[in-house]
Amino acid sequence: MEDAKTGKQKVKEITDRLEEGLKELFESEKYKSRKRVRLQVLEHGRRILNTM
Repeated sequence: MEDAKTGKQKVKEITDRLEEGLKELFESEKYKSRKRVRLQVLEHGRRILNTM
């Protein structure tokens, strides 16, 4: 039983760390900046296609 609890605790700890890391990533300015640039590129491409 002790090993099962320890395993579950480890999985919980890893999951929590992953969630926190992803939250920090998606809230970072670097991610937001890249997302803005990507959206601008997509919008520019859409405008070019609409003129054809």
